[in-house]
Amino acid sequence: MIAPDAKLAIRRILLGNLRAVESRPRYPSMVMLYVQQMHDNPHDDPGLLRVLPSQEYRGLFDIDDGYHRYLAAIIVGRADALCLVIGE
Repeated sequence: MIAPDAKLAIRRILLGNLRAVESRPRYPSMVMLYVQQMHDNPHDDPGLLRVLPSQEYRGLFDIDDGYHRYLAAIIVGRADALCLVIGE
């Protein structure tokens, strides 16, 4: 959940600056759905990744939601992702 008083920003972040730190189940069919969407619409984003500034590494962001979109962006060769940054 996002706190009502959280500071929010929308920005493009390089994929190399994003970290998938949680070990949740991944669903290949969902990743492939996003790969297909990104392939069919190369100039559109399939949605925002929700990220938090890393507590460990300055300049990096931990993915809170959007792992499948993140993996799909890597597969199709995108350089960055549109992100909702919480608490920057």
